[in-house]
Amino acid sequence: MPDTQATTSSESLRAHSLSAAFRQSLFWAIMFGAGELSFSLFASHIKAPLYFFGLLAGIPSLLGPLAQTVAANLLEKRSSRMSLVLRPVLIQALSFVPLVILPFFPRGEAADAVFLAAVIVYFVTISLVLPPWYSLLGDLLPADKRGDYFAKLTRVPTLIQLLTSLGVGGALYLAAGDVLEDWVFAGAFALAGAARLISFFIVREIREPAYHKKASDYFNFWMFIRRAPESNFVKFVIFTAFLHFGAYIAGPYFMPYVTYDLHYQSWHWVLLIAGGTLASIATMLAWGRFSDRFGNKRTIQITAFLISVIPFVWLLSTNIWVLIAIHATGAAFWAGFSISSWNYILEAASPPKRARCVAYYNLIVGVGIFFGSAAGWQLSHWLPQGDVGAGRASTFPLLLVASGTVRLLACLVFLPAFKELRTVPEVSLTRWFFTVTQMRSVYGLLIGVFTEREDSDANDEDGPAPPPNPPLA
Repeated sequence: MPDTQATTSSESLRAHSLSAAFRQSLFWAIMFGAGELSFSLFASHIKAPLYFFGLLAGIPSLLGPLAQTVAANLLEKRSSRMSLVLRPVLIQALSFVPLVILPFFPRGEAADAVFLAAVIVYFVTISLVLPPWYSLLGDLLPADKRGDYFAKLTRVPTLIQLLTSLGVGGALYLAAGDVLEDWVFAGAFALAGAARLISFFIVREIREPAYHKKASDYFNFWMFIRRAPESNFVKFVIFTAFLHFGAYIAGPYFMPYVTYDLHYQSWHWVLLIAGGTLASIATMLAWGRFSDRFGNKRTIQITAFLISVIPFVWLLSTNIWVLIAIHATGAAFWAGFSISSWNYILEAASPPKRARCVAYYNLIVGVGIFFGSAAGWQLSHWLPQGDVGAGRASTFPLLLVASGTVRLLACLVFLPAFKELRTVPEVSLTRWFFTVTQMRSVYGLLIGVFTEREDSDANDEDGPAPPPNPPLA
């Protein structure tokens, strides 16, 4: 009987901790929608120079993964993962304090520096959280319930994030003039900070299970890199880094292109981002099931090539509604790539080594993002300007060509280097095209090829695993 009571008590604590993790993710989503998604909007509002958008993407993407490596090292030395989670979460909430005041600062280099410093603190603190959080959540979740939990943890907060960002966009639409927009941004950052503070108190409810470490699970960064010739996972990481290098040649400069060059308003940008978020939600389940059926490598292969074509499609129009449609299409492809990449990490990395593998993965990809942003900034000075309509000129169309070319080269060179990690049926591109174009639900692309699975597992509600940076603490 005592053993039964102990087991019941343990399961009750586990259930309470998982409930707390889910509840905090809802406030994380509010913070993300009101805070992080407003960073580029605010940079445009204060008329930040073009290079600032590159710094806004590049520096946090480099420092954040470095912080994750530090967190993975601390994880080896500390017995409590909660202590490594709570402090950074609190500091992240406080990072919004200067952002609330900043809209009322005089514009200039000093304001830009304060803004960049606050953003860096924001990204570094969330990076410090990720390795212990992944480790903690992995111990709390039974293997047979991860799909359902992660599906809920991904979809519901993503919807809240979308509604929050639309609320900010609606407020900016109604605001007439810079002064009212200053108050909108101050309110958005205040909401983000308050939401993160609430999530901090919810995270404190989590009860940490015992953490067991072995010396054999440790490996440093250079040991990881040296395994590149024989490691599928390291080859996959290198490919992903080059793909992101190509993506960030143009990515950080899309916002100034839309607002500075095409002269669209901030609320147009919010609609564009919202369209991408909706497309991600709509296709997430389909991509997850596709990768379950046909393999993560195959899904990565298909989505990576589609992602590489999207920059060339951007060249077809400057109409905002066409841009929204193109962005939504690209976001759907990125959703498939993110889900299959995360699942590939789960397959390739054993649980004791997963936190460190995730840290090194994000570090190498972060280096790719940093140098991609820097390359885009340099190319924006070297490339000639092209006509984008209404007598306006921009270098961004040529940045898109460079971005798409690098992505395609990354696919051609690195995709053949790593393998599928489990046995899956083959699927031709022709069959894939006909299956994904069968619209079966307004919720999303419930692929026709999954009919067999749905018939045999009618009560299976497992969803896809989250992307590499899911809405966790």
